[in-house]
Amino acid sequence: MSAFTKSTPRPVSGRNGFFGHPKGLYFLAGTEVWERFSYFGMISLLVLYMVDRLLLPGHAEHVAGLAVLRAALESFQGPISSQSFASQMYGLYSGLVYVTPLLGGAIGDRWIGQRNAVVIGAVLMAAGHVAMSFDASFLLALLLLIIGSGFLKGNIAAQVGALYPASDQRGRDLGYMLFMAAINLGALLGPLLCGLLAELYGWRYGFGIAAIFMLLGLLTYLCGLRYLPAKVKRVRHESGRLTARDWVVVSALITVIAITTFQSVALYQVFNAMVIWIQQHVSSSVEGFRIPVPWYQSLNAVGGIVVVPLLYWLWRLQARRRHEPDDLAKIATGAWITAASYLILVAAIALSRGKRMATGPFALLIAE
Repeated sequence: MSAFTKSTPRPVSGRNGFFGHPKGLYFLAGTEVWERFSYFGMISLLVLYMVDRLLLPGHAEHVAGLAVLRAALESFQGPISSQSFASQMYGLYSGLVYVTPLLGGAIGDRWIGQRNAVVIGAVLMAAGHVAMSFDASFLLALLLLIIGSGFLKGNIAAQVGALYPASDQRGRDLGYMLFMAAINLGALLGPLLCGLLAELYGWRYGFGIAAIFMLLGLLTYLCGLRYLPAKVKRVRHESGRLTARDWVVVSALITVIAITTFQSVALYQVFNAMVIWIQQHVSSSVEGFRIPVPWYQSLNAVGGIVVVPLLYWLWRLQARRRHEPDDLAKIATGAWITAASYLILVAAIALSRGKRMATGPFALLIAE
């Protein structure tokens, strides 16, 4: 790396919108609601769709490139079941979705600008959701979603900070809190509606509504373009090298990644092994109504919406008494709680002795 670069906030609208925040923030949050709606709605169906339909005889052979991909995976580890193959496909997809924003962010930062990158990403993701509705284009759909997410995710988050002047750190923090609330709202609604439509009318309807809401996200973003920076200004150190303080920041980031990687692997089993276990072992009928399995995934968002404000209140109370834990301690505590939630599920499975359970998945709420 020849130079250390960082994004410097360049306010484009001032704090002149609702509740004193820039108007652009609400367009970004609105875009993120629809994008997360489509993402979490689709991913709540993904493993179930592969196990219950796509990988079954009569369907798998019609998926372009699927046999080649499965043969490539089995060349490393030997024959695998369809359920294992579905889990590995989910792992590859979700991993790439969170890696590609590094590349998409660099492209937006250095060449095309964050605004253009978000539009490109939204268009690709909408196309991916449409392609998901057809067996033959399943792998193409995943590819479009991965690339689209790479362009959209990092670039839209960078624009939030660019709406505030450098001196308005508190305003920026509150802005990101509202942005995260939008993420949780989308994560709550997506599995509920996509899961319900897939349960009542079929998989295509579940994936189709995800495409519609991704297009709504794109429309929301386009309506707010005039309030958003075309490109976040980049600043270079005169020396072109990392300073001692910069190395401290980099080291802290590496530590956070090390802590959260394993926690994230465990937490995201909510959309992988967990959905299969729920389908096979959890009683889903209430007064004659069959609860769609994806509805359980919305518990994560409920935890974020309900618990996060309580945590901020607790941390402010601790800060007044000078006992607030640092950021690493907060992250580590969350990781331990996630591990404990899975131990609760292990105990529940052991106690059930093969019987269908009614309350086991509510440990997921504890994890979040």
